[in-house]
Amino acid sequence: MAILGINHLDLFSPDPRSTRAFYAELLGAEELDGFHDPLRAGAIQLAFHQAEPDASIGGLEIAFDVDARGYAASLETARRLGALEGEEVRWNDVARSFYARDPDGRRIEFSHHDPGVFWRA
Repeated sequence: MAILGINHLDLFSPDPRSTRAFYAELLGAEELDGFHDPLRAGAIQLAFHQAEPDASIGGLEIAFDVDARGYAASLETARRLGALEGEEVRWNDVARSFYARDPDGRRIEFSHHDPGVFWRA
């Protein structure tokens, strides 16, 4: 078996329209036509489903790799949306992350690792 990557993530929500709008704005995602109102963010597609009334939501963390410009834009958008959780984490000189929460309580991580470090002498 050869796993090539993740095809899509299904996000269940009591209000899938508002959850979709949140991700569209936070990620600057491309809106797609199709079942479950999908969005594309990089190589990942997100699909939005109506949650069952008694469903437990929020136990998943989604982590996105972003370039430097995307990192800065996503951090500003998370602040503006009131979704930022805590402060930015600097793991070392070339890696940093921040965390946010979506309207349903899922934790989202945005990570930027400077790929140029591998080419420095």
